[in-house]
Amino acid sequence: MNLRLLTVLGLACACQTPDDSMPAVPSGALLSAMEGDWLVVGERFTDCPMDSVASLPMGKSQWVRDDAELVIASSQVAELRYAVLDEQRLVAAYSETMPGCTVTVERVLTVDTYSPYTAAGSETAHFSTEGGRSCTSVLRERGLPTSCSVELEWQGRRLH
Repeated sequence: MNLRLLTVLGLACACQTPDDSMPAVPSGALLSAMEGDWLVVGERFTDCPMDSVASLPMGKSQWVRDDAELVIASSQVAELRYAVLDEQRLVAAYSETMPGCTVTVERVLTVDTYSPYTAAGSETAHFSTEGGRSCTSVLRERGLPTSCSVELEWQGRRLH
């Protein structure tokens, strides 16, 4: 099992309903609109061990469009890749399988408000496992939970 993948990817899902604060844009336009260098701050709520879950990086980060994905990179975590779910939400889902255990990480990044200079939204994540006792034992040995969630409320300011 690739523990670095799980630690870097963090968690997601528990999708929020988009509100009307951001005008609807075609999905490709969301990727282009969010592209750039951002300074992000936020408040994180979680029942996950802090060192086992990475979320949207705080501080300076680069948001780059790569075909149909938004790639977020910073010095704090390995890059995060999101695909477009709709006009306001980006999603990432990953599964890792080992004998007797499947670990799934699902993330949803929501952009509630956007202007050329600022943006705000949330990120939700969910980490879950399937596989019974053998899976629980392996995860416990590595200090990982069998399930947990993260919710992050974030605000960003474009740096350029």
